[in-house]
Amino acid sequence: MKKMELQITDTLGYTLEADMTSLFKRHIHGIYFEYENELHEKFSIKPSIRFEYAAREMNYQKLNERIGYYNLDDGWIEEDPNPEDEYNSPNLVLRELLNERLGEGSDASKSDKPSPEIAIYPDLHFTYNITEKKSIQFGMSKRVERPGSGGHGGGKMQIRPFPRNLYSEGNVFIGNPFLKSAYTTTADISYKTPVSRGFVMLNSHYSYIKDPIKWDSITDFGTGKSVTTFLNSDSGNEYGADFFMMIMGQTFGGGITKSEFKHSNGDPDLNENTTHMNMFLGINFPEKYIKLFDFEFGFYWMKMTTEKGSMFGDDGTIWANIGLGKSFFNNRFKVSLKLNNLANAGGFQMDETYNIYPSSEETFPNGANWGTQRTNMLHSGRPRTLTLNFTYSFGKMEDDKYKGRGGGHDHDGGEMDIGF
Repeated sequence: MKKMELQITDTLGYTLEADMTSLFKRHIHGIYFEYENELHEKFSIKPSIRFEYAAREMNYQKLNERIGYYNLDDGWIEEDPNPEDEYNSPNLVLRELLNERLGEGSDASKSDKPSPEIAIYPDLHFTYNITEKKSIQFGMSKRVERPGSGGHGGGKMQIRPFPRNLYSEGNVFIGNPFLKSAYTTTADISYKTPVSRGFVMLNSHYSYIKDPIKWDSITDFGTGKSVTTFLNSDSGNEYGADFFMMIMGQTFGGGITKSEFKHSNGDPDLNENTTHMNMFLGINFPEKYIKLFDFEFGFYWMKMTTEKGSMFGDDGTIWANIGLGKSFFNNRFKVSLKLNNLANAGGFQMDETYNIYPSSEETFPNGANWGTQRTNMLHSGRPRTLTLNFTYSFGKMEDDKYKGRGGGHDHDGGEMDIGF
């Protein structure tokens, strides 16, 4: 059981004060079987199946609610201190969301204990070897994304029912503990072929998703205050292609995925089409190959567009790192220099414009009409950083000590740090 004491005040002094409690329990039991058989030198099969029993219970409650006007000097005020204002409707869209979820009243609550679920998740892959090193693989599988188990939103943030950043001027974030699990059925086909000193892999895929978990923005259009949360769309389709290439230990790849989501309520966040593109490169030349120094370089580029705008900028965003290293005294002493986030990019940004359609004859003060809403958000990631490292190895014992950890990777910079 978790508890939060909540107090949030809008710019006019209108205040919501309440205690919120939450209980979330989930039990998952499973058993997994896998079988692999090479029927002959050209053809092999690998089926597997997972059986799961899942049960969960949620209880979400709002206690001791108090609403009214409040300021630091006078405390609670019974009446509106500015009744002459042309527009002074309360800017507490969070309260409207809580009322929608839990019902109105000072002790509103909602409980949900669905019947335990018994589910089967099959997985089947066929491989046809065209030659010794060239092959085609076909696969079909079913999987589940449970709310709070991962995905966008930082996992548990999806179901955390307590708001964050209460005093943010533009947006309040709150999870949704009543989300349904999303079920995905995927079919994919891949082709692998050798090239000079390496190989190339091509892949295409299609997925159908039932109850996909989506971001959703709920806005009081009269004042601009909004709540970001999660909801289930009805269904979704995703399809795309990608490639991966490795030549002499250097990697290069990328892909494109298109998604279509639908919901009967017309919410633009739950009914949208998106296109996601990405590309990456990793280069690592040890000093023993180029004689002068170690060299490593890597980048990851991503672009996401929707019908309403773009995320990560119109041209996408790129994270890139570069590093140099030099060894001395029979490899006992090493100097390495790294520049992380070469393009000084990263973080998260969103620029979208929504068309707002009325669901009733509701109107706003001063004759404000339904129209468009623009969301422009920027969250900075890690800044560009320059790092200089000096490493000295005192003997073979020290080398052996570290060799047992991390699988023999170069501890002085063999792996790139690319991302947020």
